Amino acid sequence: MPFSSTTPMASNVTYMGGMGINMPDTSAVSSGFNTQALAMGAQAVGGVAQAVGAYDSTAARRNMLGMDAQIAQWQSSQALASGQVQEEDSRLQSGQLFGRQRAQLAANGVQLGSGSALDLLAGTKVIGNMDATTIHNNALRAAWGYQTQSTIDRYAASNLNPTTTGLTTLLGSAGSVANSWYRYNNAMNGAPVPTS
Repeated sequence: MPFSSTTPMASNVTYMGGMGINMPDTSAVSSGFNTQALAMGAQAVGGVAQAVGAYDSTAARRNMLGMDAQIAQWQSSQALASGQVQEEDSRLQSGQLFGRQRAQLAANGVQLGSGSALDLLAGTKVIGNMDATTIHNNALRAAWGYQTQSTIDRYAASNLNPTTTGLTTLLGSAGSVANSWYRYNNAMNGAPVPTS
């Protein structure tokens, strides 16, 4: 039986062939679904972006540690080479001092093989040797420090796995999206939504 023209039209009534059919109002549900679905989609996309960021960050950190290890290796080699040059310079300078002292003593008519002249020349050799040995040992210590740092950096780099970091981040995000879907699904079906 058709409604008269004076009957107000309800927003949830659809007219077909003069007959009014009561249809449920789905506008609130569909807009809620779209908003919630978009929010969950954005959350999922954000999770993927975080996973990619975690992967890239870990890969960059691993590469940086590898470069740091290589630099420390070069510094170790440089410390040894520089130490060798300084040691040779020190020995050369002490040898020159020894020669000047000996020439000066001889020019003054001092006997070089005994007494204070012998002590002076022997002392010059001992001090020259000590200086050269100190330079040599300092270079070895510096090289060892750089070598140790290189080993630490290589070990740290080998323990970084960008894929594992990215997947772990992605799984954490997937858990958040699943929790949002669970809460949304329960709300749509009238089930109580847990608060935690």
